[in-house]
Amino acid sequence: MLLRNISGLESLAVLIPAPFSGHGRVMSEVVAKKLLNALSKIIGSGSFHSAGTEPFFLPGIHIKGVGELAFPLPASQADELFAAAKAAPYGQGARTLLDEDVRKCRQVDAKDLTFHSPEWPRFLKRVLQQVRDDLGIPGKISAVPYKLLIYGKGGHFRAHRDTEKLDAMFGTLLIALPSAHEGGRLFIRHGGSEVEVNFGGDEGRRHFQHAAFFADCEHEVEPVRSGFRCCLVYNLRLDQGNPACLNQPVERQAETLIPPMRNLARQRAGRLSAVLLAHSYTEASFSWKNLKGDDLVRARALLGAAEAAGLEAHLGLVTLYQMGELEGAEYGRQDEGDPEDGNMGEVYEEGLTIGSWRDEQDRPVPLGEYQVGEDDLVTAESLKDGDPDEKEGEGFTGNAGCTMEYWYRRAALVFWRTEDREEVLSTFNFSGACRMLWELAGTKNPTGFDKLAESLVARYPQKLPHESRFSQEFQSSTNLSRPDDPFAVLLRVFARTKSRGLVEALKNRVPAKAFELCDEPLLRKLFSTFGPELFVPAFDELLGSSASRKPASCC
Repeated sequence: MLLRNISGLESLAVLIPAPFSGHGRVMSEVVAKKLLNALSKIIGSGSFHSAGTEPFFLPGIHIKGVGELAFPLPASQADELFAAAKAAPYGQGARTLLDEDVRKCRQVDAKDLTFHSPEWPRFLKRVLQQVRDDLGIPGKISAVPYKLLIYGKGGHFRAHRDTEKLDAMFGTLLIALPSAHEGGRLFIRHGGSEVEVNFGGDEGRRHFQHAAFFADCEHEVEPVRSGFRCCLVYNLRLDQGNPACLNQPVERQAETLIPPMRNLARQRAGRLSAVLLAHSYTEASFSWKNLKGDDLVRARALLGAAEAAGLEAHLGLVTLYQMGELEGAEYGRQDEGDPEDGNMGEVYEEGLTIGSWRDEQDRPVPLGEYQVGEDDLVTAESLKDGDPDEKEGEGFTGNAGCTMEYWYRRAALVFWRTEDREEVLSTFNFSGACRMLWELAGTKNPTGFDKLAESLVARYPQKLPHESRFSQEFQSSTNLSRPDDPFAVLLRVFARTKSRGLVEALKNRVPAKAFELCDEPLLRKLFSTFGPELFVPAFDELLGSSASRKPASCC
């Protein structure tokens, strides 16, 4: 469970990097805890309605003055039931009115109903579990009998909303009793959406059907054209929690997240924060529409809060990859078992990334793959808790040892300050930022070019996975030409834009041997754009002779 054990600060995985040590780090943990606490209160992530069908059984329903009902409801007994029932009123404010233009049906009070079959409470329990899952209710719920309604020909109920008839009531449950009828469809509306539930037809004669919805949903029953439509009505009650928090608009729920999100982003200036959600996903299935359970409403609330707080936010897939020693499996020869039956021993390699980015319209966002750390995650538990979402073992091949690979994946809502966009990009996806800078250089109005370029230069080469090359390989290798290396890409961009100051700043951050990453066409472009004099010191050091010889041979 995502929000388990959030009561203590020691359970939070979010940490502030070294520059924010001491008091700043503790403050960040406090703000992250507040954010997780607020997020845990956002509920009602399911649909605004539930509908289902179960096979017929003998329910043993007894009506005072009528006796036990037979099913499908015979016309003769339906006439008898209709005559014994009373006209159903409707509420208008504090008043209770009778008007067949608004509502035309008959009702039997719950006190006149009894259920003799032991299967009925088991059936009701199953229905409530489905309702709870469909409506996204986190706590225990119960159903309180209210009425039996019977609609004859012409029976209907105009669009209305149910009034709350008891404490902690949050919705209504209808269970259709098998009866032959045509028409009488139920329409449920909420937030601009509408669903239709039809209790008629062959399905309605041979099965028990249900529909449930929140009390603030508008609903209506269209006129019955023939036969009798018979339903049991239950009031749904929340036994744990506050019903006022259910089915609230995402915008309202997001309000509680705005202060902690804004504070956390400010304290983590220049960095991103990834709020982990509860469920795992594959790269192929990852999207807004495929978010499970509470993930959807919480991600939407976080996105709304980020927008209100002036933050940039996207949905992303967090992946923890581990590769290590294969343990606990019989392996070696082909017939000695499956390596994937084993487990991870000593971990040799580990990486944490965010990718598969989606915007609020569920469109892919070309941000690339971000390399992040555990201190960038806002969560109450580690990604490593529980089993991996994917594992792959490889037995002895004759050329290498036995290895095991693990993948842990979680959805996350990732946000940062809008003014930190270039800094975040260059910090967490340096190569991607270099490619983006190249694309900006080719546009007429390259908004953000200067800020991104300065951020990249300030971070090269410290933010590269292969930064050790500058202290090791550059001292020994004689062939390091890599035209796709960020250093070469940046030089191409600055030559394209004639940014002499940026070239000088970049040149001063690397040893002379870094220029071996440049191919001959790039060197020619640099010399023709900026003149060979700018590179004299570097080539003088690189060649161990006068700098004038190198430009002459390359131009």
